[in-house]
Amino acid sequence: LSALRVEIDPLDLPPLLGEQRVMDPSLMYEAIRTRQVDVIAAYSTDGRIAAYDLVALEDDRAALPPYDAVILAGERVLRERPQVIEALRQLSGRIDAATMQQLSRGVDEEKKTPAAVAKRFLDGEKGSPTGRAVR
Repeated sequence: LSALRVEIDPLDLPPLLGEQRVMDPSLMYEAIRTRQVDVIAAYSTDGRIAAYDLVALEDDRAALPPYDAVILAGERVLRERPQVIEALRQLSGRIDAATMQQLSRGVDEEKKTPAAVAKRFLDGEKGSPTGRAVR
């Protein structure tokens, strides 16, 4: 996925792009894939970015807030299943946006279950000398 740097003031987007549409998020990717729209707002880790060969524009002015995943666990999980928390801690910082995009693509495009995609990732990571998933 190559990066494209475009110098655009976010306030100039409406006149620059013309008509704006409000669209259900589940329809946005199909709309851009079929060229019904030119630009969409998307999650940087969505697998359809790679699947549809889209280019993510750099938000160098921080017009959009970052979207970082967090895991919340209740007291019961902490008390009754501490191994779950430890397993999640071991993943902390090990899945970058490109890897998450590929994992998401496995679910969205390849129609695999999240469990199957996670297993493939973890199995590949065990066999990788760098500790990263093998694709």
